[in-house]
Amino acid sequence: MRGADVVHVHLARDLVTLPVALAALRAGVPLVLQTHGMVDPSDKLLAKVLDALAVRRVLRGAAAVLHLTAHERRGLDAVLGEPLGNAVPLVNGVPRQEPRPAPEGAPRILYAARLQARKRPCDFVAAAPAVLRRHPDARFVIAGPDEGELPAVRRLVDELGLREQVDYIGALGSAEVLDQLRAAHVYVLPSVEEPFPMSVLESLSVGTPAVVTESNGLASAVRDAGAGRVVRDASGLADAVVELLEPAEARKASAAAHALATDAFSIGAVVDDLLEVYGRAYARSQA
Repeated sequence: MRGADVVHVHLARDLVTLPVALAALRAGVPLVLQTHGMVDPSDKLLAKVLDALAVRRVLRGAAAVLHLTAHERRGLDAVLGEPLGNAVPLVNGVPRQEPRPAPEGAPRILYAARLQARKRPCDFVAAAPAVLRRHPDARFVIAGPDEGELPAVRRLVDELGLREQVDYIGALGSAEVLDQLRAAHVYVLPSVEEPFPMSVLESLSVGTPAVVTESNGLASAVRDAGAGRVVRDASGLADAVVELLEPAEARKASAAAHALATDAFSIGAVVDDLLEVYGRAYARSQA
């Protein structure tokens, strides 16, 4: 520990990362923490004990505490019991991708995420009939591992008579996900309270416009850049998809999506920001 210039700990309430963070403080080495939403307010007894014994100590002692979103920052403030004076925003990044050529053929709308209740895959299916009224040849593709919602998705597909329009292709590897994103006209993630979805970043990185809900951590970036559409709830999904299927809107949103991913969320941009955090922490320790 003492041989390091800076120690970066991905912190959770556990007996692996917490002792490492405490050891860095004891060694007097600049400590950078990143919690990824894993340290949030909790009423569980064990969480309260760990917060009192160690979590608050390392949050106060760190040179920087990296957070993804304002929501995560508020949770850290609540755990500490006061505003963090060392909080630094740092986004997740994705590898730079070449923009996809405009997809040809019938509209292809993609959902690529785990099939769990919070991700709302059934909302994706429920939006299909309204899109099909405007685009009868549209195809809806669902990709991702089942975490409990697949039976409900299949029931809804049958109830709505969508067996010919909706395909479930299962879990995919990372390269396959990118291939599906490149082939899609629109990517839709109806999930709620989603802190920072990598699937949306991957969609933007290849230039595929995304439709997300207001509680998505990337909603403001998507809205401000014009890289897709942000809806309040599931009732707005179909209209948002239909808008993005208009050729002029599709071209504009696709270009904006790729530019946003390249400028704000590329791995290179994140590395530059992180190195600056390390540099400041090290300089203060030397001073």
